[in-house]
Amino acid sequence: MSHRIYLYNLNNEGNRPAPEIPADGSLESILPVIGGQGGHSITLMEWKYEFPFFLHPLFASQPHLGTPAYNGQNGGIYADAREGIAALKRLYDFIDTHADILIDDPAAFRTDKQNIFDFLDKKIGYDSFHLDAWDVFNMSDEPHEAQAAELLEQINGTNVAIEAAIAANDPLLLNECPDVQHNPYRFKTFREFFSTSVYSYGWNVIQSGYYEPNEEDSNQEAFTENGLTGLKVDGEVVIPAEYDEVFIFPEDEEFAVVNRGGKWGYVNKQGELVSGLVYDMADDVTDGRALVKSGEQFYLLLPGAPLPDTGYEDVSVLYEDPLLYAAGREGRYGIIDAEGNQLLPFAFATGIEPLYYAEMTLFAARHLDSNIKHHYTSSFIRIGDDSIDEVIPFGSFNKGTLFQFIRRKPQQRCGLFTIEGKELLPVMYDELEEITSDAIIVRQGKNKGIWSVSQGWLLPLSPVSLETILGYACIISQDGKEGMYIPNYKVIPPAYDTIAREFTWHDNSNWYTIAVNAAGAFSITHQGEIKQLTTADIAAIITDNRYRYTEELLSVLVQLAGDDIPDDLLYQKGSDALDAEQYEDAIRYYKKAADKGNKDAMNDLGFLYETIDGYIDDIAAFDWYARGVAAGSPHAANGLGNCYQHGIGTSPDIRKAQELYLQAASQHIPHAHYNLGMLYYEGIKVPKDDQQALKHFVYASRLGIDCYNYVGTLSEVAEDYKNAVDAYRSGIKNKDGYCAFNMARLYELGLGVKSDARKALSHYMKAVDFGMDDALLELRRMYHYNEDVKDEARARQYEQQARDAGLDIPE
Repeated sequence: MSHRIYLYNLNNEGNRPAPEIPADGSLESILPVIGGQGGHSITLMEWKYEFPFFLHPLFASQPHLGTPAYNGQNGGIYADAREGIAALKRLYDFIDTHADILIDDPAAFRTDKQNIFDFLDKKIGYDSFHLDAWDVFNMSDEPHEAQAAELLEQINGTNVAIEAAIAANDPLLLNECPDVQHNPYRFKTFREFFSTSVYSYGWNVIQSGYYEPNEEDSNQEAFTENGLTGLKVDGEVVIPAEYDEVFIFPEDEEFAVVNRGGKWGYVNKQGELVSGLVYDMADDVTDGRALVKSGEQFYLLLPGAPLPDTGYEDVSVLYEDPLLYAAGREGRYGIIDAEGNQLLPFAFATGIEPLYYAEMTLFAARHLDSNIKHHYTSSFIRIGDDSIDEVIPFGSFNKGTLFQFIRRKPQQRCGLFTIEGKELLPVMYDELEEITSDAIIVRQGKNKGIWSVSQGWLLPLSPVSLETILGYACIISQDGKEGMYIPNYKVIPPAYDTIAREFTWHDNSNWYTIAVNAAGAFSITHQGEIKQLTTADIAAIITDNRYRYTEELLSVLVQLAGDDIPDDLLYQKGSDALDAEQYEDAIRYYKKAADKGNKDAMNDLGFLYETIDGYIDDIAAFDWYARGVAAGSPHAANGLGNCYQHGIGTSPDIRKAQELYLQAASQHIPHAHYNLGMLYYEGIKVPKDDQQALKHFVYASRLGIDCYNYVGTLSEVAEDYKNAVDAYRSGIKNKDGYCAFNMARLYELGLGVKSDARKALSHYMKAVDFGMDDALLELRRMYHYNEDVKDEARARQYEQQARDAGLDIPE
């Protein structure tokens, strides 16, 4: 059974982002709201095992997890339908613009694209898309919610790659989609994946659960009368009720199959039995021809025509367009057409097979006399000879198809030939790999070379590494240096430390890439032109196209560009210098970034002047935080709030501090939530408010600040012991002694947990291990007084440890 993924369009009013925390401040109250069921829906897609990545843009807007509408409790994925359709159309229009690069059959793509657009415009009437992979998730033991999160992450990664490609107008960036990078089908490019016929450029997929083009109810209907069956067409009797079985007329055919008493025949649209009931088996008519069985023989004939003089022991459809059959006589098989013409002689074993390739279809058959596989074109011209084990189409040149011949013994070797059998490369090489229709990579042992159909050897066999770049170029690596072969232009010798594999496209045919060596950075165009780049050129490339390059190459380009680099890279240099405690460099880079408007640099300058010994300057700290706030930095708002709270570079103003903390907290700055929590918890210069304190401590803890002890303490104040327990346990994972201490106390008192003296002891011991000496006194007390664990020796032991720690021993 195939496992399937379903795509629905429905109203999803129940799935919405998490609401603001309720007043009670409990942990559950800030968990995301899980959407429910409701509203009408239509099924769009019902597809085996996968949600093809080129439809991921349907989930580009506000994607989130929720309860599946129909199956299970967890693992549904939802997104806004209107924006999703717009994102998908954006992708398909982009593909259309770059059709010669991204698709095999532009005309078929445009037909399918229009079908998809019309379908989405006419059929989508609800506000959300819903992906239900419950059936596929059941194949794994991993929780559905975890699998759905992984799928959603993959969908998000696809959409990031797609939008980057569109923004850069670079079709080859679609090869960065996660499913292109890693897939079980061994596709290496977007084009290979997207052009696979089973998808029909997405049209077969998106309507697989709902819609077929030109879908109509059949106008033919069987009926029974007196225990026999007939056929009506458009309500009129065409075949009278005289048969045990009646089959409908196949599309565009004039004859239908009927059966009575185990004998078969054909009836025309006038209701006439043209053949009599004479056959032991009869198939539907195809292209006017019928396949029947009489006795032990099969025959191909026109319905109503007499049986030919000779038949076949076995007949099966081999190929549908044109209609071809594999037929057998006396244990020997050949190929015939629908009229019975012999195309391949009866000289082969059973198992004749068509071999489907992008360029053409071949036929392979094992000859009975030689036991050698023969290969034939669709015109039934043999390719190769008895020494060749396999024949594979290998592109074309000057409108003629080329073939790779493979010989498997004594060692596998291959060569290149024309359809006429002319040898281009002898069968002596280990591997051939196509670069373009004119050039291929040839491997022999550890040596590789580049050979051209029109020019011969462009790069003789030698110990080099060759890497094709999507048919547009080939990187040549030798002795730690890199060069490039550009089809139709030139071979650039290996002279560079690195050549970028990512190309920048000006239009569908003009591109350039970047190469670097000790002399600097260079651009290489699609025509092989090489130009050394200035620092300004490099900075412009980094600004516009940095995402194309590896971290190693980008690092080199950043160094070569000097201070001309964009503000965010200047900021990164400043951060690296700050981490390395190179404060002068950090200040220099931060100020250059700030001069270019980088708000994060302004914030970090405020932090540096506020906290770093030797550089503390309250006025400068306040000034840079204020600039950061003006530029829109939520981190700077938190820093400036701290300045107003503590009077750093300004007069204290708790009202302004509170406003700035709230501004930063609204942007999910964890320290702002913590600072607000402390304000309300301590009640210094603001009214004490445990509920508000709990709310902000919960947010801070979920955003990474270790303040679980406050969450637990305030939950206890609210008598919410369950969440207090959850908070303390989270803090214990972070080795928080206060959380361990309070957890021990809850075990003693049986609050939120079942009373358990031994677990209380265990948690007091953890508190000691985490550095909380006061827990020694509690261990002494329990071993001295608690009847469940009383142990005077241990009580004395912990009393001595408490004395050694300088604690006062209670009477």
